[in-house]
Amino acid sequence: MISSLVHQIVSGMLLALHYTSDISHSYSSVIHIIQDVCYGWYFHYVHSVGASVVLLVVYLHLLRSLYIGSFVYNANLWLSGLCIMIFLMFISFVGYVLVWGSMSYWGGTVITNLLSLVPCLIECICGGFTVSNPTLKRFFLIHMLVALLVLVLIVIHVYYLHGQSSTCPIGYTTNNLCLSLVKLILVKDFYGYHLMLFMFTIHMFLGVCNVCHCDNHIEVNSLVTPFHIIPEWYFLSLYTMLKVFPHKLLGICLFCFVVIFHCCFVEVITVCCIFRLFCMIVCFD
Repeated sequence: MISSLVHQIVSGMLLALHYTSDISHSYSSVIHIIQDVCYGWYFHYVHSVGASVVLLVVYLHLLRSLYIGSFVYNANLWLSGLCIMIFLMFISFVGYVLVWGSMSYWGGTVITNLLSLVPCLIECICGGFTVSNPTLKRFFLIHMLVALLVLVLIVIHVYYLHGQSSTCPIGYTTNNLCLSLVKLILVKDFYGYHLMLFMFTIHMFLGVCNVCHCDNHIEVNSLVTPFHIIPEWYFLSLYTMLKVFPHKLLGICLFCFVVIFHCCFVEVITVCCIFRLFCMIVCFD
């Protein structure tokens, strides 16, 4: 996961040298990067496809943590990982709007309209009543600053993992600092990095699956709405929760409930484990 984030940061810094955060030139600057800049097409697709790769790795990492129960032994490790996932999804959203394609614009409009429940909030964040030029400039700045914040959170996450240890797949709590860092950790990460790079390269040049909607290759026209507003695949579950209820407030309440449930998952599991242990002791007596 760290290697994929490094790819995103390096490619994003190179793209930022040629990108213009203005609604009149943002889409044309993206086309300029792809067509005119030397190897600009490569860094553009590395950055766009790499966003899906990062979140895919994060989802798999989260499922693995749920399977081995790493949240039971070290709750701070689980909470720091959840913060990284939330910030990564926020970064991917604001970066998706920067492309200034048709699907990006209307997707950003739908999500920012959720802020209208709080008076004056959408004007403070977007700089107006709709997604406009100040919104694009602010999203571009936020996209870069929050990426640096994620690096700090990753350092904290690695400290809780290797400094205070976690639950291993076989069910024991072991201090990873006692293990050989070179033989058991770096070699394994090196192998996983090359495997991910191989699959990433195949997708880059062969296009195994299309991770971007075709309407996003059309420049923004505020008078023409796409037939279906479809977000990226990693936002489909959250977007579906917002569409379950026709009322905006109920959809946001469901979304907030899911987020709070994920954050409180450690406490819930801990209480359940304590209750189960108490029942076992009572039954044994």
